[in-house]
Amino acid sequence: MTLQRKRLGRLGERLAKNYLKKKDYKILALNYKRKWGEIDIISRKENDQGEPTIVFTEVKTEARSTVQRFGPPEEKVDSKKQRKLIRLAQGYLLAKNFSPDTNWQIDVVSVQIDSVTKVATLKHIKNAVTD
Repeated sequence: MTLQRKRLGRLGERLAKNYLKKKDYKILALNYKRKWGEIDIISRKENDQGEPTIVFTEVKTEARSTVQRFGPPEEKVDSKKQRKLIRLAQGYLLAKNFSPDTNWQIDVVSVQIDSVTKVATLKHIKNAVTD
């Protein structure tokens, strides 16, 4: 991975984190790593009834020029990546001693950045991955 791609990825994660905070998600962890992968953002969000849900968010960031050639970033969350995210989420819940009936979901935040105007467009896909 090139330095530019890493920078772009970090910028996308920062933008996604700020977006989630503005939407009243409480950030629990960033870049949760295990041998088999990483979850970008783990947060907690309460629904209208005050019931909490643990939200595991995968952030995918691309330059707009790349999107025009290869498709939107969220399409990079293929079935292999989805299985990995499910395993990571379940492992996190177990490691942190969450109750087995804890509500949880896996979301994807797609970030497209226009390299000319420096404008970012975010797309939040809730429940993007289901087991």
